Amino acid sequence: MNITFKRIDITEENIKKLESARYNAYGLSSLEIPCDKSFYANEIKKNKYIIYAAVIEDEIIAACYVSNSYQLYIEQLFTINEYSSLKIGRQLLEFVLNNKKEIEETFNSKMDYSYLSTRCNSLNNYFKEIGYKEINDVYMRKRI
Repeated sequence: MNITFKRIDITEENIKKLESARYNAYGLSSLEIPCDKSFYANEIKKNKYIIYAAVIEDEIIAACYVSNSYQLYIEQLFTINEYSSLKIGRQLLEFVLNNKKEIEETFNSKMDYSYLSTRCNSLNNYFKEIGYKEINDVYMRKRI
């Protein structure tokens, strides 16, 4: 299994692939809201995010949506169910943080911290292991 970590070009086809993977990861159905019409699909089309992904051949198996809402803000980090036990999300997050300079250049902003929302409390210990600290009930941050 050869996993490639890379920045994803924003195209209609990639938006569908990304959102389809996100739906899979979160157990969502595209019957109510098609993948290419979701809130995140619309935000991607507005260039709100830089998106990095883990890819096997042409399949997106994990992705990270990065914005500059709060410095380097991890808006979404997910892995499709089939690969969720392989710690690909952790490797992808490390890849994203290692690309800080590219993110700063794209957003034209110096970034000293990475922030993320702790919507899933079961992941808090995982984020603490890689250097994030809780700053309130909702957010964690890490100096980068």
